[in-house]
Amino acid sequence: MAAWGMRHPVVYLPQFLLGMTFAVALQRGWRPRLHPAIPIGLLALYVYSYFHASLYLSKAAIARLENTRAPPSQCSPRRSSSPSSSARSTGIAA
Repeated sequence: MAAWGMRHPVVYLPQFLLGMTFAVALQRGWRPRLHPAIPIGLLALYVYSYFHASLYLSKAAIARLENTRAPPSQCSPRRSSSPSSSARSTGIAA
């Protein structure tokens, strides 16, 4: 269910609106009263905990975490096309 929901852009709408609100506030001159070490430390803590979660979580829990980071449709490797087929599709001689 989570993998299906994460494929739709509507899921990301609150995140987008929060980012746009923050960007407009910054553009108008507002500056957060926060020492830069705090967000840097929080980001480092998040990265550390995310990558070390695999030591303690089950395979199913890790798969759910991967779906929140990148939906399954984006996780699959892209097929590489041969130069001749891409040249034919664009009309450019190889």
